[in-house]
Amino acid sequence: MTKADRREFGERLREIRLDCSLSLKQLAGRAGVSLSALGRYERGRTVPGLDVAAALAEALDVSIDYLATGKGPRRRSFLSSSLLERIIQAVESLPRELRESLAALFLGEPGSHGNGGAR
Repeated sequence: MTKADRREFGERLREIRLDCSLSLKQLAGRAGVSLSALGRYERGRTVPGLDVAAALAEALDVSIDYLATGKGPRRRSFLSSSLLERIIQAVESLPRELRESLAALFLGEPGSHGNGGAR
């Protein structure tokens, strides 16, 4: 990683921290990182390893992609892939009429608004 990359990471980390109205001490506590290490990251002197970057991203409620590169979605997904798979399996096991009603409710799809599915 170049010096410019480290500096950009640090600037992004600081910007996100300030957007979250967190002090260095608060973020360090949430992420389980020493205050001195966090200061070095923000100043662009060094970058964290993957495990620490993941902890920082979680503490800041941002995606690790966004924290690391500034690209991708800023907000991390609240659904893990395993949880999402379990939700899909549970919905697929429901009776068809109930699945259609849920689709209408959550997706605004026509056809199941208490009128027997008539369109």
